[in-house]
Amino acid sequence: MVSRELHGERLREKNFLYTVLDLPIFATEAEIKERHRALSLVFHPDRQHDERLKEIAKENFLEIQLAYEVLSDPFRREIYDILGFEGLEIQFPNNLKTLPVDELRPALRGYFYEHRAQQLQSQIDSHATVVCSLDARELFYDGWHARDWVTDLSERLTATRMRILSLRHTFSRHLGQQTKLQVISRVGLPVDDEEDQDTSLDPGRFTLLRGNISGVITHRYSVTKQLQVRANLMNLRSLSVSWMHTDKLNILRVSVPLQLSPVFPPITLSFRRRLFRNSLTLGAVDCVLNQKGLPAVNIGVTNPPVIRKGTTFASGWDAGFNLRGRMPGPTTYFQWRAVLLPLSMILKIGSEFSFLGGLANTIEGSWHSETEETDISSAVVWNHDGVVLRLSVTHLGQTFVLPIRLSDENLSYLVILATLAQASAFALAEYFFLRKLRAKTRTIRREEHEQAQQDQHSQRKAEAEAVIKMLESAAHRSYETEKGRDGLVILEARYFPIEDDGIPMPDLGIDVTKAVQALVHNRQLYIPGESSKSLLRGFYDPLPECSKCLSVRYEFRGRMHYAEIGEHAPLVLPLESHLVEHMDDKWSKPNVPRWYTTAVPEVPVFDNSR
Repeated sequence: MVSRELHGERLREKNFLYTVLDLPIFATEAEIKERHRALSLVFHPDRQHDERLKEIAKENFLEIQLAYEVLSDPFRREIYDILGFEGLEIQFPNNLKTLPVDELRPALRGYFYEHRAQQLQSQIDSHATVVCSLDARELFYDGWHARDWVTDLSERLTATRMRILSLRHTFSRHLGQQTKLQVISRVGLPVDDEEDQDTSLDPGRFTLLRGNISGVITHRYSVTKQLQVRANLMNLRSLSVSWMHTDKLNILRVSVPLQLSPVFPPITLSFRRRLFRNSLTLGAVDCVLNQKGLPAVNIGVTNPPVIRKGTTFASGWDAGFNLRGRMPGPTTYFQWRAVLLPLSMILKIGSEFSFLGGLANTIEGSWHSETEETDISSAVVWNHDGVVLRLSVTHLGQTFVLPIRLSDENLSYLVILATLAQASAFALAEYFFLRKLRAKTRTIRREEHEQAQQDQHSQRKAEAEAVIKMLESAAHRSYETEKGRDGLVILEARYFPIEDDGIPMPDLGIDVTKAVQALVHNRQLYIPGESSKSLLRGFYDPLPECSKCLSVRYEFRGRMHYAEIGEHAPLVLPLESHLVEHMDDKWSKPNVPRWYTTAVPEVPVFDNSR
């Protein structure tokens, strides 16, 4: 686990710990030790006498120590290279340290994603679902023409009934990193949504279900495999075991009830597989083997919506069929769904046809808040049994479900009316409430982001100036060494923003000559690419919303050179391609960097003019 007095977004930047030591990601252990020793001497807090400089030196010193602790440990370095800084905050099992590299990397990724899922689930470990029923059929029956409309409406409203069908509560708790416990309790009438129900009740009776309390223990004993045991706490003889294997392409699940019975127990087999390596299309086969009857088989294909960066619309579909001996018999189904990202909405349209039950259709729309705390959905379902409007609201894991029965017959005008009603409700909510809420949320986020950037910019600028002051001694020593052996001398280095059309903005740039000279070792300079140059010691981002460029004028073996690179490009000095063949007036000035006009007390001032 990482425990340091460090915080902020800098640690989350890609390859930041390598940038702290001024090393590429392919640096050797010897190079890491050498850079750690050299930088620790430069930024040791005890070498600073000013309190403000001591605090900045302390922060840089802690970053250097943290980088060395991580990169000098082969296992932790592998974690950092694969998962970044977030991976260092996780306590991985010790058995992963013995794995070879080709097995370690997928194992680290799998454990990391599982850990993140557990963290999200542990934020709310209690879920409840209330299912009610509203019988509104009387509202749409033909009325008596002989009575007035007030009496007719009053009697229709009086005949409308609402009742609670069920109440379900789930409590979850993690028993360590690999084991999870769930306790599920239910009370109410038997409805289709109930799971593991092993008894039927008389209609209209409100009582505890016999299987109303059950426990589920899930243990993941490896990255790809888990074991689950489910028990009815009111009937301990009802025990089932499930085993599941999951990898990048396949999901296999086997469920078997444990019963002391001479009859062969039913076995449920579920298999999921990605059909193509470059696609998320998933094939599914489910099979229930039972000696009491014919096996039930379900075969389906799922093509989920693919959401990429910058997309506003994505669609997917599900299709398949199942064979079962009980009602409603063999069934085939198809569902199309679309994701509207600007509206945070999902639309689903599906049909199902069974040989005994006929055709059933559904139209569903759901809205999800940007914080993922609230979900609201409504669906219209119609078949030969009638028309039902189903409403559902979920907030922080608490769900309220209200199915409204509109008719016992398949009436087209009710389907159209219910569909228009839910579409109109969403349109009104979008016009009067949701779009204003989104605009307000985005404005607040933008203002907070701009203020944070402004504060961060001021802080980074002050820190960079203080770091450059601490680097003056190292820069002087490097200059004297390189100048004495006709090596690499940095005359001027500037880090500046550029406009979208490539026009530089030098007035907004910063002078980083000292910082670059301090990076010179043995007549060479190498700054890795990929990471932002603003992460380098003595640098800061002068204009975050624009691209940046680094220009360096330097002297090598008495000859002038010039290099200019982009923000994420590597810099290697010296190179023959940087040689300036024709020197004009601006190059013929004395080759002494501007920053040597201010001497450092502990280093004698020397004359560079010749």
